Amino acid sequence: MDRDLIEQASPESTGPGPTDPRPLLLLVADNRTGTAAIQLMLREQGYGVLLLPAEADALAAFHQWNPDGLILDVAHPYGAALAACRKIKSDPSSWSVPALVLCARVDPVTLEAAGRAGAEELMSKPFSCNALLDTVQRLVGWPVPPQRVGPRPGPSL
Repeated sequence: MDRDLIEQASPESTGPGPTDPRPLLLLVADNRTGTAAIQLMLREQGYGVLLLPAEADALAAFHQWNPDGLILDVAHPYGAALAACRKIKSDPSSWSVPALVLCARVDPVTLEAAGRAGAEELMSKPFSCNALLDTVQRLVGWPVPPQRVGPRPGPSL
């Protein structure tokens, strides 16, 4: 892995470390636009998040960090993020790690490509923060329910 990627994916920047019980997610993105917001929201809920560009060696990152879940933000069904998922999921040590695909369009081609890549779930963009949190919690199996994201209640009169 290159130096920038290692700095970006250091344990200090992700939250959970080897002895921390919080789940660690590997977020692989075809396009980083909007992905930072997903990363921030998940971190605010207590998840550790390693953000990798799709062209990075996701399999090496998977083995280095041993994440609890994969999130793949795909631009199209033939993009590098699904290829990274396919590469990771072809390794038997990854079979129990759930993969969630986030995509702009859910159609038969995307559904088939996500299934062939080994993804357990597919979410269409745009999605609500709460829907994403619920899905991640269900897939990763973290026992602590995430905080709800939304407007804060105003003062009661």
